[in-house]
Amino acid sequence: MDVKKNDIKILKIVFIVGVMLLAVQKFDSILLFLNKLLSVMSTVFIGFFIAYFLNLLVRVIEARVLPKPATIKKKNLYRSLSILFSFIIVIIIFSILLNLIIPELMNAISTFMKVIPQAINQASDFANKYSKQFPTVEKYLASKPDLSTSIVDNIDSIFKYLTTNSILVIGSVFGKIATLVMGFIIAIYILFDKEDLKIKFSRLFHRYLGEKMERKIYYVSKIANESLRAYLIGQTLEAIILGVLCTVGLYVFKFPYAVMIGVVVGFTGLIPVLGAYIGGVFGFFMVLSKSPTQAMLFLVFLLVLQQLENNLIYPRVVGGSVGLPGIWVVISILIAGGFFGLVGVFLSVPIAATIYKIITDDVRAYEGRRAIAD
Repeated sequence: MDVKKNDIKILKIVFIVGVMLLAVQKFDSILLFLNKLLSVMSTVFIGFFIAYFLNLLVRVIEARVLPKPATIKKKNLYRSLSILFSFIIVIIIFSILLNLIIPELMNAISTFMKVIPQAINQASDFANKYSKQFPTVEKYLASKPDLSTSIVDNIDSIFKYLTTNSILVIGSVFGKIATLVMGFIIAIYILFDKEDLKIKFSRLFHRYLGEKMERKIYYVSKIANESLRAYLIGQTLEAIILGVLCTVGLYVFKFPYAVMIGVVVGFTGLIPVLGAYIGGVFGFFMVLSKSPTQAMLFLVFLLVLQQLENNLIYPRVVGGSVGLPGIWVVISILIAGGFFGLVGVFLSVPIAATIYKIITDDVRAYEGRRAIAD
């Protein structure tokens, strides 16, 4: 019997080594296959993400708005209504945001296009006036006698490129829209049958992974779900606070487009740490269309606001909501952002909070066992 067990162990080791060697030899092919698989599955991932986000609204509507269903038929009806109401709420929110942004944005673009030639000439005159103090700049300006013409030509070439490749751009946009629509369809199916899906996955885990592994999966998934839900709520609250502070500050200091810029900064604030800077670039160009001096002052205002947000608001609001100390919030964002870019920045806090909670529980359990043993 022991011999057979040893033979089985040896066969397992040989099999694992063989698979590893094959993976090394076919690494490029495997990587290509994984990229293709991720591309194909991206719609499914989008559907799961939309379903998870909308489920927060669905649960609130079912628990606090709709009555408790007495029959399966009413349950299905209420579930359909809660999903419909959730979509309507999201559409209304985006419609309000777009109505606040689009008209002001079109006005700013129109103003900006009118002042571009004047701004270019002012910059060119300033550079020519002080170029003698900087030989390198003087040499460059001598080789580029008509700076405004050069810039206009570059803008013209960009428009020509966009016109030439308009079919590809339109095709790409429609492709993204189709992917998003399919993601919403998948999300509807997931939301409608979420209890049944949970039962089916539970049966699969119990059958093929065993009871012990099933308990571990549910334990980790429960903590991850709590951390992600708390993170989404905290991040949304933090973005609202940031947007309100930005709007009020811009209005008090009499900056143009205060409401529009505040909404954009708040909306991009959903992206941890970097979001406000993205909105700030947008705001800078909008203010620049009115006054270069105010645009520079806007950058100073945004830097002060961003320091307040990074050091006080974000660690306390988001870190407190997920149960993660502020220092670990900042560290997790820096590490994950460095390795995985924007996706890493967005997912860093809930993942770090999940790991922090699991390690904390394990340490406490170990210390409890030690105390009992002693």
